Amino acid sequence: MALLCNDGCVSTATLPGNYQDFCAPPVRRKSGWGHFVLVPCETSFDPTSAADWLANGELSPEGKVTFGTPSINTTDELKACGEEVILDTSITFDFETANVAADGSDMDYFKTLLKNYERYNIAFISCDGRVTIAGDYADAVTATDYSPGYSFNITEPPHEIEKSNYLAAWRWQGTITFGDIGMIEWDYVPGIEAALKATTT
Repeated sequence: MALLCNDGCVSTATLPGNYQDFCAPPVRRKSGWGHFVLVPCETSFDPTSAADWLANGELSPEGKVTFGTPSINTTDELKACGEEVILDTSITFDFETANVAADGSDMDYFKTLLKNYERYNIAFISCDGRVTIAGDYADAVTATDYSPGYSFNITEPPHEIEKSNYLAAWRWQGTITFGDIGMIEWDYVPGIEAALKATTT
C-alpha cells in the first residue's frame, strides 16, 4: 500500500485510491444546492436519515446556494524554522430566493434568521438528494452530542433585492470556518427534500 508523508513526516497516511472505473462510461453528477436547513447547535441525530432531519431541521424556501472558493489562513509564527501552519479554512456561501409570501411573512422569516442564527448550525440540500454533513461529525468514532450541520456566521445580512422583470428576491451571505484544513462534505439521503417539504404549510 502506498504511503504519503503527513504532519511533517511524523506520521504516514494512505494514498486515496482512484474512484473512477476506466472500463465504464464516465459518471456525471448534477450540481446545484437549492435549500439550506437550520438545526439546533446541540442536537445530535443520524444525518443519513430523512426522518431525523424532519424531526430536527427546518427547511429554507427554495432558492440557490452558491459556494465560494475555500481560503486557508496560515501562520509561520508557530514553527521555529518558519514553516507555515494551517490555522483554519473558510468558505463563503450565498443564498438567493425569489420565493416570497403574499402576506409579507418572508420579511419576518429572514428577520428571525438574522436574530437567532447563532443558535443554529446549517446544512445544505442538493438537487440530487445530497445533504452536507460536517466533517468532525462524520469522522467521530463515538456518538457526538452536537449537530451534524456547520456553525456559521452571517457576513451579509438578509436583504431584499430586485431581480429581472422587477421581481423581488432575498439574498444573504455567510461564512463557514473549519479548524485546520477542511472541506464541504456530503452524503446521499434519499427522500430528504420531500420529507422536509411535506411539513411546510
